[in-house]
Amino acid sequence: MIPEAFEREKVCVFVRAYNASKYISECLDSIINQNYPYEIYIKILYDKGSEDNTLETLERYVENLSNRENRFIEIIQHEHCSPFRSLLNYGIVKFYDKYDYFSILDYDNLYNDQYISKAVETLKLSKSDFLYSNPVIIVGDLSHIKGKVIESTLFNIKSRSRLKNIILRGNFIDGNTIFTTKDGCNLIRSKLIELSSPTYDWIFEDYSIGILGLYYLNFTKLEGDFVYYRVHESNITYGDKELKKKILNFNRIILTRSSFLVLLKDKMNVAQKLYYLLFFSLEVLRYSLKLIHLGKIGNGK
Repeated sequence: MIPEAFEREKVCVFVRAYNASKYISECLDSIINQNYPYEIYIKILYDKGSEDNTLETLERYVENLSNRENRFIEIIQHEHCSPFRSLLNYGIVKFYDKYDYFSILDYDNLYNDQYISKAVETLKLSKSDFLYSNPVIIVGDLSHIKGKVIESTLFNIKSRSRLKNIILRGNFIDGNTIFTTKDGCNLIRSKLIELSSPTYDWIFEDYSIGILGLYYLNFTKLEGDFVYYRVHESNITYGDKELKKKILNFNRIILTRSSFLVLLKDKMNVAQKLYYLLFFSLEVLRYSLKLIHLGKIGNGK
């Protein structure tokens, strides 16, 4: 339980909802049922491009929650856009200064009921503004646990400088485990709004936020099994769709890494920028050759 000295601090959880009807009620239950005794505000960022009955599901859920103490849900409807623009424009930019802590949970994932209490306590005790943890992979439901997202050797690295170097080469911070203070959220907002060009619409937002957390904020890690990442039919690729998904993800990773030159412009000197550009160019070449190889396999060559 949260110590009395931490009382009354308000937590905001952003939940993006696009074709989310199958899992979103369970996701919301995991937030509502937190043992955190104070106010939790859930901002559901509903994409009006959804093709299922997500909105009807959400409206029924909100109606049934009307008398729950210290739990508040708001459905924010917006035009169809990328996950990054949904989170930034309709979540972070609108609410960054309204609450004390902020987190992100995708509609198909879950929190352990102690997560928010533990995250707030850990940030307080470590005097940090940014926290991440190692999510547990579940297949379908909590009865089918398949390990952790991050290899333990990587998650257990203590050196901050080493972690900063590693994240430039590949992301290891899942967005569902990111938890920040108000100051942390404001810093993240101030940097992400620099990516106003449509070029950056489809970046991996958790990667970019992770970079900002490690380079600009005092960060810490939360040990334990507190966030559950669900693997299901909608996020697994099959057959001939696999190559298309790999190409999409390739484009997204290239855009994301190119955004680092904007996000970290005041953290890199000229030599570091040149080194990163060289590394970035080699990565583009490596991914391109890999996709060409996969394309040949897919065409039976």
